[in-house]
Amino acid sequence: MVVRITENKKRFLNLLLLADEQESMIDRYLERGEMFVLYKKEIPVAACVITDEGDNVCEIKNIAVLPQYQRQGYGRRLIDFLFEHYKKSYRVMLVGTGDTFSTISFYEHCGFVRSHYLPGFFTDHYDHPIFEEGKQLVDMVYLKKNYDFFSEYYLLFIPYPKSAKSPRQGSSGKICFIKSVISIAVLMSGVDLWVIPHFFAI
Repeated sequence: MVVRITENKKRFLNLLLLADEQESMIDRYLERGEMFVLYKKEIPVAACVITDEGDNVCEIKNIAVLPQYQRQGYGRRLIDFLFEHYKKSYRVMLVGTGDTFSTISFYEHCGFVRSHYLPGFFTDHYDHPIFEEGKQLVDMVYLKKNYDFFSEYYLLFIPYPKSAKSPRQGSSGKICFIKSVISIAVLMSGVDLWVIPHFFAI
């Protein structure tokens, strides 16, 4: 059972700290975000916080599962719930995470694809080094999941933060502009629409 939490969110702090180990960073989004907790009987086994980032975009800021319940499908179940819950409110769902194989693989298996990254996020915003899977986290990797076919093109017109970079090609602002121009040209040319997402999966 998934329950929305509207009061005393800090009582789940120990659970949230599993995914974001600095309380001051959690404080930045906890109150402005919506919080959900997944219960198994009476045990809160997973929690998440999701925020409205404007422009029909929402972002998963925190999602955590108790260690003894990990790799049992609870994280995937919570993400599926979120995606269904917000399908009438947003066009794109984002999630930012550290660049580790297991975490990236998890989100990709949930239907997310790489979007952009924020250089130096973990070293600039945390008061201590963050390590996962034996490596220090430096950049934050953003992944996205679209709610419908046209969300792929809608996101092209939303500028990333100035510090954001495309995973492959430097300045995301330039890539965003180029993709927008090409998208319009291709759509006007009458090319079958199903071809376009494959081109933009870069």
